[in-house]
Amino acid sequence: MDKYIVSVFLFFIGMSSISVTNAEIRHGLWRFETSIEMTGMPMKIPPQSGTFCVKKGNYMPDRKGMKKGCKYKQEKDGNSISWHISCTNPKMEAKGNVKYSGRRMQGSSVTTMYRRGKKILTTTKINGQYLGSCK
Repeated sequence: MDKYIVSVFLFFIGMSSISVTNAEIRHGLWRFETSIEMTGMPMKIPPQSGTFCVKKGNYMPDRKGMKKGCKYKQEKDGNSISWHISCTNPKMEAKGNVKYSGRRMQGSSVTTMYRRGKKILTTTKINGQYLGSCK
């Protein structure tokens, strides 16, 4: 699989680790898992998982996987976080959201990419669980 596509997936995995409970950011360690479905992919992509420590002022993982020429926007509404990413080279757009309830979260994102003249649609399902304080 293309390194750029993998970095985009890893970025979305990391985005799922934002935590909101009762419209407040819950600080601590979160575990998240994503399942990815991609049009035209002959085999199923294995689920990905990871953890992220949410701290005051550090609510999102680093966006190191994003290339220059990408724009990123995030919004918080109560216990929901939504985001929009658009890139020009290669052309890509992603929209997603997660909703938190207690120690759990669920969400999804849809990414549209154009590679070698073909449109690639990727849907990512995100599930998360609060683990406790950061170490």
